Amino acid sequence: MRYNGQGVKYSLPVFFSGIILKIFILVLSTFIFCGCSCQKEEITYPKNQILEMLQKIVPEAKFKLGESLTDIIPCADYGAGCISVHRIEVKKLVMVAAEFTGRDQAYQAAKRLYAYHYNNWVLDDVVGEPYLEALVKQALDAKLVGEPPPEPEKK
Repeated sequence: MRYNGQGVKYSLPVFFSGIILKIFILVLSTFIFCGCSCQKEEITYPKNQILEMLQKIVPEAKFKLGESLTDIIPCADYGAGCISVHRIEVKKLVMVAAEFTGRDQAYQAAKRLYAYHYNNWVLDDVVGEPYLEALVKQALDAKLVGEPPPEPEKK
C-alpha cells in the first residue's frame, strides 16, 4: 500500500482539534473544581451598620437603653453564639436585635423563636407589629423563619 498525501491533509486538523478539546475540558473542570471547593467568606454586620440601614428608611430609629439593670436582656435568652442584645426604638415601637457570631447561630435562634433573621442578627418582638415587619423587610430584607407557636387551647 502506498502512502497517499491526502491522508496527511485531513488528519492534522483533527489531531489539533482533539488536543484543543482536551485542553478546554481540563481548564473547564479546573474552574468548576475551584469554584465549588472555595469557601465563601461570611459577612457579619456590626450594630452601627444595622442601625444605619434602618435609619435610611426611618431616620428616627435609635438604640434604646434599659431603664434599669433589671431591664437588660441577657444573651442567654437567645442561645449559643449570641454576642449582644439591643433594643431599637422606631416611632415609639421597640424591637429586640440580638447579634450573633455567625449566620448559622442567628438562623437557628430565629427559627426557634419564630423571629426575623438577617445575616448574623435575630430581630425579635417584630412579629405582630405590621410597621416593624414592613421596616425590617424593606431596610434589611430580613426573613421570618420558624414555625408560629401553637394557639393556646380554649376551655
